[in-house]
Parts: sequence; C-alpha cells; structure tokens
Amino acid sequence: MQLIKLEEQGLTAQELNDIIEVNMGLVKRQIRRFDMWHDAEAWSQATEALMRAAQTYDDTHVAKFSTYATACIYNALCGHYNSLHLKTRPEPYSYNAPVDSEDVDTYEDFLTDGETIETFVDKRERTTLLSKVLKEEIDKLPDLKQRIIYLWEENDFKVSDTAIAEEVGCSQSYVSFTLKVFCNNMRKALKGKIEL
Repeated sequence: MQLIKLEEQGLTAQELNDIIEVNMGLVKRQIRRFDMWHDAEAWSQATEALMRAAQTYDDTHVAKFSTYATACIYNALCGHYNSLHLKTRPEPYSYNAPVDSEDVDTYEDFLTDGETIETFVDKRERTTLLSKVLKEEIDKLPDLKQRIIYLWEENDFKVSDTAIAEEVGCSQSYVSFTLKVFCNNMRKALKGKIEL
C-alpha cells in the first residue's frame, strides 16, 4: 500500500487502518458465509478487498460504505472460491446489477433504508427456500389439510381457526391440530437450512 496514493485521496495510513479495523466484521461475515474460516488466503483476499473499498469509495457512490465494501469482499471471495474449483460456484453481485436476467430492476432499487445488498440477497434466498419447503410440505398432505393450509396462507397466516373451519366444513379443533402439526413439520424441514 503506497502512502502517496492514500494521501491523494485524503487518507493517511492510520485512517485506513482505522476503517479496516471498524469494518472487519464485514470480512468475518463473508468468510463465515463461504465457510472459509480456516482459509488464510480467503482472509487475505477479503481484507485486501476491504482496503480497496476504503480507497475507492467516495460520495458519488449511491450505496453506503458498508454495502459497497460488502459487495467488494463478496466478489473477491467468489473469485477465490471459484479458483478452488469447487462444485457449487456463487455468482458475484453488484448493487447496480439487474436482480434477474429478465428484470431491469437493480438490487439498489429494492433496498430500504439501512438495508445492505447482503441482507436483501439473504432475505431473498430465505424466501425462496421457505416457499420451496412450504410447497413440499403442503404437497404431502391430504386434500382437506391442504385446503386448511392454503386458506391460512392466503390470509397471511392471520385468519382464525374458526373461520377456516367454517370455510372447509370441519371442526375448529381439527384445524388447530392440523396447523400445529404443519408448523412442527415445517420447523423440522427447515432445521439446519435457515435460522428460525
């Protein structure tokens, strides 16, 4: 790292070290995400990415520094992960990249105040997994229980057991029992896949 380059940007070596120290949690989170806790090269590349982010970030960026730095770290770790020739390769993301191949919307279009690209992508991945497991668990049920779950889901999981019972033509206790068993089965199916 050249001090001259840092001074051109108005950063001293101490200021850069302070930025890195304060934001080291971003590196740790991405290392944990890739399950590379014991990979020294991953730590090195992630820390270098954080340094580059600190050096290249300025007020013209739309995203906050933490969002920008997280994207830089994630992309550096994607490169390292891919270089290890692992079977599953994560795709790099950018806060101004299209969300889907068909979409013209970018990640930053969906970010709310205080939300980072990482939390948005995490929520999206969790929602996709949750929807998949929900469908799988519903498909295992007989027709009457499926109708109960669909009514519950269609009403944002806020409809009363009595209202569902009246709609499907069964007892309220049967609906309560069905929902309780279904929730337990969902917990079991999601255990270890996402934090509940």
